[in-house]
Amino acid sequence: MRLLRAEWTRLFARRFTQVMLLLLLLVLGAIAGGIAFDSSSPSEAEYAAAEREAQWYNQEALQQVQECEQAHAAGGDAALEWPTDCSILAAEYTADMFLPWTFNFRAEAPELVIGFGGLLALFGLLVGASFIGAEHSSGGVTNLLLWQPRRIPLLLGKLTALLTGVLLIGVVIGGAWVAGLWLIARWRGVTGELTRGFQESLALTGARSLGLALAVTIVGFALASLGRRTSTALGALLAYGVIGEIGIRMVLGLLEVDYVERYVLSSYVAAWLDKQYEIFGSYSCDDYGSCIGESYTIPLWQGAVVLGVLTTVLLVAAVAVFRRRDIT
Repeated sequence: MRLLRAEWTRLFARRFTQVMLLLLLLVLGAIAGGIAFDSSSPSEAEYAAAEREAQWYNQEALQQVQECEQAHAAGGDAALEWPTDCSILAAEYTADMFLPWTFNFRAEAPELVIGFGGLLALFGLLVGASFIGAEHSSGGVTNLLLWQPRRIPLLLGKLTALLTGVLLIGVVIGGAWVAGLWLIARWRGVTGELTRGFQESLALTGARSLGLALAVTIVGFALASLGRRTSTALGALLAYGVIGEIGIRMVLGLLEVDYVERYVLSSYVAAWLDKQYEIFGSYSCDDYGSCIGESYTIPLWQGAVVLGVLTTVLLVAAVAVFRRRDIT
């Protein structure tokens, strides 16, 4: 407990942590301010005008469906000018499509919660890598071992303090973020129907986003511990982004491998956050957007397994190397 309290104090006393926390708050404030500035509640006159415009477009769509069906019934070259499935022309237009943009809490809050999770993951990555990397490069680890000579408890104590710190920041600021979005929707937009099911779904989305942030924090901490430098973690992640994400897509694309996105980590991150991720393979589309083809879906549990295995492997490697290496 003494070690944990000491590391907690060190974590929040570090200038880098304070600067990154301030940047996180500034970015969130800028996003919230932009949403509040751009959003507007439509007047009754604007809504009535949008209703009339939607009705006109719906009538035009219905007329196109009728012309398409007539062309196919007549046959000949005229039918080739229309899609094979006339029903895709029967688009349903609503008044909301013709109104000035209005922030809808129910519709847009889940994506904004995921966006907060991404920012928190970046915060955890940078702070986590610096938290252990700076200790190695400055010789601080040697001094800590004089006070706490057991290596594994020392490393895991630092990691525990880091994770609980990121968790606290995520819960407090995340809760304030959701509350702020609701207030913006209340006064400058629409809240929508906030059913119990929606609230539970939003809470689970927030929990998954927070879980991703903690996993990324562990990855940054483990990579920096393995390389003894903060820059090692950042360099390794940059290399993966170039080679793993871009390079694999290019090489497998040239080899005409189907469902290329199955082989990159970002697809499993998306599956974890969105509960599933659908990958489209080879398909053909006509000029009207009608596509025929197969797709591959990555379920949530596969995303959880991949992220869990990756995080565990890196953490175990960091612990094993830290236990055996010379600390000077």
